[in-house]
Formats: sequence, C-alpha cells, structure tokens
Amino acid sequence: GMAAGYAHAVYDAGAVVAFPRAKINVLRELKDVRRATRKGSWELSDGILRNLADHSVVSLPVEIKSGSYEISMELNRAAGTEAIFVWLPVGDRDVKLQAGDFHGLEAVSGLALAQSPTRRPGKFENGKWHRLVANISVKGADCKIKATLDGNTIVDWSGKVADLSGDVGWEPNSRSQLGIAALKGRLSFRDIQFSGSGKVMR
Repeated sequence: GMAAGYAHAVYDAGAVVAFPRAKINVLRELKDVRRATRKGSWELSDGILRNLADHSVVSLPVEIKSGSYEISMELNRAAGTEAIFVWLPVGDRDVKLQAGDFHGLEAVSGLALAQSPTRRPGKFENGKWHRLVANISVKGADCKIKATLDGNTIVDWSGKVADLSGDVGWEPNSRSQLGIAALKGRLSFRDIQFSGSGKVMR
C-alpha cells in the first residue's frame, strides 16, 4: 500500500508514480511578473494572472530538470478562438501543450500541431473557468503525457523523450521552466498548482 499522505497515479506498464500531496501554489511564488515576462505583457492581481497583449509569454517560477510531475490550473478565455499554450519541460526536452478549439502537443517528431498525431478537436466555452491538468511521467528515455480539461482527456501520449521539441520563440526564460503563452485575445489563469519533481526558483 501507499504511505498515507501520498496521492498515486497508476500508469500502464505497471509503473506507479507517487506525488506528495503537498502542492506548490505557483502564482504565490511568482514575485516579479515583469521579470517573468518573456514576451508581451502580463499582470498578476488578486491571484489572477492575465495577459495584456497578444503574443505574450510568461515564465512560471518552477524549474524541472528531470523526473515526473503534475501541473493544474484554472483558465478563462474572454473571447475569440485562439488556443492556450502551456510550456512543459520533459526530461532534457520540452513540448507545448495546446488547449482550446483544438487540443494537442507541439512538436512531436518535429510535427506542428496541424500534422500532429495528438491533435484533436476540442470544445472550449468562452467566459467560463476551465480546469486544465497535465501529468508528465518520465522513466529514462520514455515518457507519458496525459492532460485533461474539465476532467475530459485531451492528450494521452506515450513515446520517447527525444521525440519532443518545443516551439522556438514561445519558450519561457529557461527551457527547463514551466511557462504559459497567449497568442491572441485575453486569457486569465488562477489556482496554478504544481507537485512532483521540480524546484521553485527564487
């Protein structure tokens, strides 16, 4: 049995990844939003992170060099159809998780989302808070990425870490950092929680 105080996620191949229940409140650790802004403009007030311009990227103060982790957040799109991007370090690589009217990972085997085997149409209601959860499991050269939106699976991918590559120009301040990007329109994020293998950047 698992020790008390641990939540556990069971994966196929019999691998069990345990995360301590203690979660990091990421926005509470984001002390200087201006310094964390990689592109565009962001504000953080009353626990809500918002982009103030199109083509905006913000770095979140969690660094992941290796290992498995989970990140969850609530997000709200005021209007429009543009996607929300979350930058995920995976082992020594990285990948962009897209959620919105299309969901998927970019890039897998060098393929942009339009060609990606992970691409699937989605439903994303504007003006409403949605919960996005991404679970990244890394075991040596292999990894599994599972993401849900409001409890529904939007990504379920297994493969080689080496097949993943982020999108140059949309990365956070460091490629081993978590990040969020907004292409167009106004997005809001709150209750960003992290657990697993990573460290808070001071």
